[in-house]
Amino acid sequence: MSIDVLALVRLTPERVAALTAAGYAVREGTRYASRIDALRDGGATVRAVLTNGRGGLSGDEMQLLPKLEIVCTVGAGYEAVDLDTARRRGIAVANCPDANASAVADSAMMLLMATTRHLLQADRFVRAGGWQDQWRVDTPTISGKRLGVLGLGKIGSRIAHRAARGFDMEVGYHNRTAVTGSSYRYFDSLIELATWADFLIAAAPGGAGTRHLVNADVLTALGRKGISSTSDAVRLWIQRR
Repeated sequence: MSIDVLALVRLTPERVAALTAAGYAVREGTRYASRIDALRDGGATVRAVLTNGRGGLSGDEMQLLPKLEIVCTVGAGYEAVDLDTARRRGIAVANCPDANASAVADSAMMLLMATTRHLLQADRFVRAGGWQDQWRVDTPTISGKRLGVLGLGKIGSRIAHRAARGFDMEVGYHNRTAVTGSSYRYFDSLIELATWADFLIAAAPGGAGTRHLVNADVLTALGRKGISSTSDAVRLWIQRR
């Protein structure tokens, strides 16, 4: 007998086919008019849910799935999954911490370079016909500068590696505790890291535990020229000196 899986994230036809071949009956939530419709329709049979860190699965949503046994987040994040309800009901929660770490690290470095070099502004400038005029904006390089990394986990470690090996950057980081065996400089205070760094990339998990971790004090420590940029997986805070 096949196991009913409700996918609340979009799946490629190839992934649906692979799950079906492995003995799962996949309900694609994106085919329903709303998320709640998908949950209610699957209530009688769904035993597994595929979601992600942002969409998660709330306690109220779990109540609509009495046969639910496992929630799997596609990616590292699981901050929007109600862990207390899952624990109380004996529902397993799994994630994929290394699934897209390299891609996110690449994106972090792309954002870092795009922000410091004013890539988007320059693109708009040229498309508006400004290529005939001189571009009068300071565009510092990142090579040889100091990079602070908030969260030296799977993603943060890859960001640090790219910065140190690819751009000769001096890397420091802040975690709850120092990472054993790391060659990068550890700061036990985020304020101290921000004061030291030329650039600060936040690669910490989302959720209530890290909400407002990068606050006004941290931005003040970065300096008056601080620039901020965000992506789905990485928050990038930059100071230009």
